[in-house]
Amino acid sequence: MARVSRKKKRYDKAGEEKKEKVFGCGIYARLSVENSGREESDTIENQIEIIRRYIAGRKYLKEVKLYVDNGRSGTNFDRDAFEEMMRDAEKKKIECIIVKDLSRLGRNFIQTGEYIERIFPKMSVRFIAVCDGYDSFENDEAGLEIAFKNLINDHYARDISVKITSALEIKQKNGEYIGGNPPYGYLISKEDRHRLVIDKECENIVQKIFRFRADGMSYSQIAKRLNDDGVLSPSAYRYSRGMIKSERAKNIKWCERTIGVIISNPVYVGDMVQRKSRRENYARGKRIVTKESERFTVRGTHKGIIERELFEEVNKGRL
Repeated sequence: MARVSRKKKRYDKAGEEKKEKVFGCGIYARLSVENSGREESDTIENQIEIIRRYIAGRKYLKEVKLYVDNGRSGTNFDRDAFEEMMRDAEKKKIECIIVKDLSRLGRNFIQTGEYIERIFPKMSVRFIAVCDGYDSFENDEAGLEIAFKNLINDHYARDISVKITSALEIKQKNGEYIGGNPPYGYLISKEDRHRLVIDKECENIVQKIFRFRADGMSYSQIAKRLNDDGVLSPSAYRYSRGMIKSERAKNIKWCERTIGVIISNPVYVGDMVQRKSRRENYARGKRIVTKESERFTVRGTHKGIIERELFEEVNKGRL
């Protein structure tokens, strides 16, 4: 990372010192999905406060814009605020990026190093990590130190990912629900967030779907029947309950795929099937579908909406 220092006094032809350049700064704060704000010393507010105090003591820095990725992992750079910041840097809206420490920029050793060593310099963007004492305009010989810190951050992300995955798998094997929005027809218990309880408002709709299928109706016929009857689809229903914020959801109708997902889901007889997909690796958000043998199935974890005999009848040939 050895580069010629750019922090040198410049003089005009008369020998008078030129006015120091003022850099328009983008403040970047990130909180990962791993800690989700539980570590008080590293909250979004704390990060921003540290950076603003740093800027306040340096006349050559000026805050232009704040970028926050709250609840986003540092193991990849697929983050909305980060991408917005990079677009602004390309348009020269900001000339300097400041983070609390290197781990806030990212925990992926290769990608983080790529930004610090190649991308930022190519864009003529100054990069500062306050608590690590790093400033790309001053730390000409800090290459090995920064690389070592990035390697530690990467190792931490890998280690914490393994621990979290192991903890979640234990819950899944015990039949505890660890998903987000529960399956249509169920709610998450107020007493135990890892247990499902029947949603009385949708229970009869689920029962109708299975009876329609047992009577020989196709998925498309069932979807049309529900739409004609004005029954809200799972997405539209969740929007009406405030479980989904996107207005797009309120206009989604029943379709064959939605009916098929409900018909084939053992959750409706009281069984829990989890780990239907997993992340490709700790650093990538891409999910891949797991094999049947890799999934965790626990019977009788909650009250079913339909009888097991009916479920087996409509899924004959698929089970």
